[in-house]
Amino acid sequence: MERCKNKEKIEVFQRAYLQLSFVSKSYLSSLSVSRQFEVSGKQILLVHGSPDSIDEHLRNSTDLKRFRKLAKSTRADIIIFGHSHEFFMKQVNGTWFINSGSVGLLIMVTSVFLMLF
Repeated sequence: MERCKNKEKIEVFQRAYLQLSFVSKSYLSSLSVSRQFEVSGKQILLVHGSPDSIDEHLRNSTDLKRFRKLAKSTRADIIIFGHSHEFFMKQVNGTWFINSGSVGLLIMVTSVFLMLF
């Protein structure tokens, strides 16, 4: 994993980490790297970076070939992810890709919150 070189970002992460209780840290470390479930007949996949890697940055400008490959390799109708903190939505080969943006500490972006019905 590549180390963050942005001093301001490192300070934000350090402050956030110091604010977490032991119980919160334990809970966060127990979470799986992905979660898939069905809602109204649609398969929804939640990941941090991408279905292939927790560290992958998917952006709206990411090559369409990459999105096609990910759509083909998953059994999801909707993939919700983040990591790049860039909100966008696009449909590729019948699969919706939704980057939720930043939900929590703001890092040079506006927070976006999603609700699934």
